[in-house]
Amino acid sequence: MEKTIGEQIKQGRLAKGETQFITAAKLSVSQQIISGWERGRRKVATRYRKRLTKEYGVQFEPVPVKPERRATPDRRQPDITPIEEQFIGELRGLLEAVKGMLFNGVRVRRGRIIRRART
Repeated sequence: MEKTIGEQIKQGRLAKGETQFITAAKLSVSQQIISGWERGRRKVATRYRKRLTKEYGVQFEPVPVKPERRATPDRRQPDITPIEEQFIGELRGLLEAVKGMLFNGVRVRRGRIIRRART
């Protein structure tokens, strides 16, 4: 049976005769983080993996690399219901009204018009 990462860390640390506190100081983390790794309650952050492998011989599974997502031109738009289409149209109209108010010097605060530009 394969040892867990936490068991490997603990075994490597004890083989060197180090306490969790000393190991934590070497890695610039708290003792609680080392304890969490050893108990399997915390995941080891990627930035510490190389150091743990070098210092204590811990073997990690390779981190999977996410494939690049490419935008495909044939990707279909989701189906929009007539009600959603109507709602989108109303939002566009509202946006245009707000733009008009802003460019005409109208100020709105908390949903109320507080000043209109003088002509």
